Amino acid sequence: MGRRALFVWSSACFCTGCAAGALSRPGFIFLAAIAAFFIAVIFLRTPRRIMALLPLVFALGCFYFSVRSLPSFSRERDMAESAAIRPFFLMKERLSLNIKGNLSPSSSALALGILFGDRSGFSGRFKEDLERSGTTHIVALSGFNITVVISFIGAVFFFLAPRWRPAAITTGIIIFVAVVGPSASVIRAAIMGALVVFAKNSGRLVDIKGPIAFAALAMVIHDPSAIALDAGFSLSFLALFGIVFISPKIKDLLFKKENPGGIKSAFAECLSAELAVAPALMVFFGSVSWFSFIPNLMIIWSVPFAMAFSFASGLASFVSEWLAFPLSVAAESLLSYEIWVINFFARYFQYFGF
Repeated sequence: MGRRALFVWSSACFCTGCAAGALSRPGFIFLAAIAAFFIAVIFLRTPRRIMALLPLVFALGCFYFSVRSLPSFSRERDMAESAAIRPFFLMKERLSLNIKGNLSPSSSALALGILFGDRSGFSGRFKEDLERSGTTHIVALSGFNITVVISFIGAVFFFLAPRWRPAAITTGIIIFVAVVGPSASVIRAAIMGALVVFAKNSGRLVDIKGPIAFAALAMVIHDPSAIALDAGFSLSFLALFGIVFISPKIKDLLFKKENPGGIKSAFAECLSAELAVAPALMVFFGSVSWFSFIPNLMIIWSVPFAMAFSFASGLASFVSEWLAFPLSVAAESLLSYEIWVINFFARYFQYFGF
């Protein structure tokens, strides 16, 4: 086993151990992993003895979760994070007020959901429609949202030389994260979005395994409970897995060529992400619609523009309401279209029992 593979498998075992630590009997699982380590050391031959490290790393992850879950650690971490990000959240609150003032109640609620993951303005019926239509992920503030931002920035700065575009995209990510507030979910989404872009522009898919493992390890070390209790964490990684590893197979199967573009590529990536996240949706939400890729495909093209116009209208309101007006009209049109698609397919899937 090479060093890259060892790192990837060790990271996976540590993260899985943290997830196991959230179960009802983590002590039993910890002891079982330690026993597996000693058995592997005794019975595996020297070339394969390195594999014995994997159950040991799993046990360390289980132990790490138990230690970090102690009340003293949680209080200190929460106090430190609150002090550091308070100024950013004040900015976010002011921007949210501007967006609410510029858009209708339903559109502003969706805009805040897409931009900030804020669902406080959603009615109970609209939350059900999101779940029933399979479009909840657009307001989960996962890697998808940040990927949209990155893609939009890349399109805006298409005229820049390739060597300068990464700097422009990185600057855009930093500004977006600073405005929406650098919470754990936002930082995770930024990392996942950057990984998606890296993966889509990489010639060799194997290159993405190390960065994915590193990102997962860093996030779990920061917050070990996320892997077991945070749906956004699981959905982000699974969607990334689908886009990177499943979509090439889907493209080859459906289109018989290596890199289809435009609507075909979006269709394949959306379908691949849906297949990858389906098991997690069953666990976290209790249901999944196998036809949800249809409304997702209808919405996905409009999300970057809705995010951009909503965000821009909120910023423009700091300068002038007249400057914000045309941006608000564009955002309102796109958000109204997305709400119509969500509501229509929620009713359609409910009627036909999908």
